[in-house]
Amino acid sequence: MTPKIKHEKSCGAVIFKRDGDQILYLTVEYKKEKGYWGLVKGHVEKGETEHETARREIYEEVGLDDLTFLDGFRAEINYSPKPNTEKLVVFFLAEAHTDHVRYLWDEHVAHQWLPVTEMLTQLTYESDRSVIRLADAFLRAEYLRSSH
Repeated sequence: MTPKIKHEKSCGAVIFKRDGDQILYLTVEYKKEKGYWGLVKGHVEKGETEHETARREIYEEVGLDDLTFLDGFRAEINYSPKPNTEKLVVFFLAEAHTDHVRYLWDEHVAHQWLPVTEMLTQLTYESDRSVIRLADAFLRAEYLRSSH
């Protein structure tokens, strides 16, 4: 008999801030897997929309609540975190209006605000790097359009 596949869903965001002409992205180091650098995300709770989950998880994990989500960006990754489990993670793009990160839970041990080139070397998994590439391209296209 084939084991039943468990499906999980998480939502989060590529969080960025402007620093002069530069765009910096937020990455966090996860405590339980020391050395794992990733993006802010977490499990969808019953009755939540994807955006509600992303906003709640951002606040719970890094204490940021002064954010603007950019319309039109949504990236998905799929992976298997453990046997017989498939996970879908949905990422949005959110601009932080402050860089004051606070760990409200003890899930993370460190964070960094990095330009895209450093972000691509800091992130542990290729799936997160692919999301950053998409977000950075989207963001630069939006800024180029809005600056003319």
